[in-house]
Amino acid sequence: MGGLAAAVGVALINSIGNMGGFFGPYIMGWLKSTTADYRVGLDVLALVLVVGAGAMVLVRADKTAEMVAH
Repeated sequence: MGGLAAAVGVALINSIGNMGGFFGPYIMGWLKSTTADYRVGLDVLALVLVVGAGAMVLVRADKTAEMVAH
C-alpha cells in the first residue's frame, strides 16, 4: 500500500480505536449496573478482543494466500 491507501488505512484504524475508547466505558458501565458484576462486562470486552484477533488472522491468511497465488 502506498499514498492514499495507506492514509485511509491509518485513518480507519484510528477511527475504530477512538470508537472503542468512547463506547467501551459506556458498555462496561451499563453491563455493570445491569448485572451488578464487573465479570460480564469484562467477558464482553474480552470477546470483542478475541473476535478482532480472529478477524486479523483471517485477513492476514487471505493476504498471504493472495500473494502466493500471484
